[in-house]
Amino acid sequence: MTPFQIMISLMMVATGSINTIVTKMADLFCSNGIVIEDFNTTANHDNIEYCSNAPYITNMATQEERDAALLQFRLFDHPFIQAFTMFVGEFACLLVFKIIVLTSTRNGGKSSFEMGPQNFNPIVWLVPAMCDSCATTAMYIGLTMTHASSFQMLRGSVVIFTGLLSVVWLGKKLKGYHWAGMFLVLAGLILVGLSGFLDKGGSSASASNPAVGDLIIVCAQVVVAFQMVVEEKLMTKYKVPPMQAVGWEGFFGMIIMTVISAILTYTTKEGDAIHENMKDAFLQLNPSQPNSQGGGLPIFLLFCGTICSIAFFNFSGLSVTREMGAVYRMVLDSVRTVIIWAFGVGMSTPYVKSQKLQAIDAYTGFQVAGFVVLLFGTFVYNEKETGEVNPDTGKPITESLSAPFFRLFGLMRRETGVPADDWTSEHTPLLKDKSVNRD
Repeated sequence: MTPFQIMISLMMVATGSINTIVTKMADLFCSNGIVIEDFNTTANHDNIEYCSNAPYITNMATQEERDAALLQFRLFDHPFIQAFTMFVGEFACLLVFKIIVLTSTRNGGKSSFEMGPQNFNPIVWLVPAMCDSCATTAMYIGLTMTHASSFQMLRGSVVIFTGLLSVVWLGKKLKGYHWAGMFLVLAGLILVGLSGFLDKGGSSASASNPAVGDLIIVCAQVVVAFQMVVEEKLMTKYKVPPMQAVGWEGFFGMIIMTVISAILTYTTKEGDAIHENMKDAFLQLNPSQPNSQGGGLPIFLLFCGTICSIAFFNFSGLSVTREMGAVYRMVLDSVRTVIIWAFGVGMSTPYVKSQKLQAIDAYTGFQVAGFVVLLFGTFVYNEKETGEVNPDTGKPITESLSAPFFRLFGLMRRETGVPADDWTSEHTPLLKDKSVNRD
């Protein structure tokens, strides 16, 4: 491996892990927002009980002071604002793309960076941005209720929904290993979900309702799958560089989340099933005071971590795929899931040191087993090109990423064809014509 490949591999694992961790940690800090007179209700009991352990509250002299302070000192619960932050990170990819193009342009001539034809209207990325807005917000809501490791694992369920939608909408024909991979992913989901269902109590802060949180995250993957299918359609049609596509989605995502947050600020209130308050969020993000004085400095820093990690993760992830292939990226993706799980096991909540983010209990075995099955199913489902072409169809031959493993046991026979390098130029128009027709 070259030094650059090592660097981007470490960057992908680090920033991918940091992204989920800092998002979850932001949900576990309390800070001063607007005063809500009727906040001290049974529905908010866990919130109040957890925040009452913060130094800002425990250092107050009287119970009256503590009760009054807890009307505004509460957990940061703003998934729409968190989703906006994620889109800021994605938008940063567009800025990086523009910088790369400018720096790769020599003497005012054509850029040496592969940009594609660039014959598209940026508005086409509005639809996937809308999907991303809905899915990300739902997942962040689910994350407030479940463990960060479950959040990361359950996102793998997108394989099932993407596979089914690609058949219905894109007209793809799935091979046997695709269906096998989807079945394994489903089995893994059941095991991970079972751990959340059995762990009904959860913990008051790190996982208040794991079963519901897990369900929300899985349902959000339906929208993510639709988004991915739309993206594939657009990428195939317009040949847009991935970093540019991510950046435009981030641009439109910021606008969408700003509009939604503003509407919810004036139409919903604390206690509603779906609510947002931009003024409350900005007050809780106030970095002018440390948390020991009720300020939101740690939440603000965690938000900055989200923006930076999203931007660098997208860059490093695309670079890993280009430099080393999809197999290596999937291996690194599984490593970051393990890191997130290990972090949760070893880390305590900010205010209750005896309370771990990820407790080891009687149901942990289901989660670990589910992760292994999920990971294996993802490897079975995803595919790579073998470097050969089917002479009858003119299409590149693909096989499951797990094919080399299965061939050790005499399974999953390799499909043979003509080496791509020997595929003569006279067949090139055939490939191009099929591509155009398929679009």
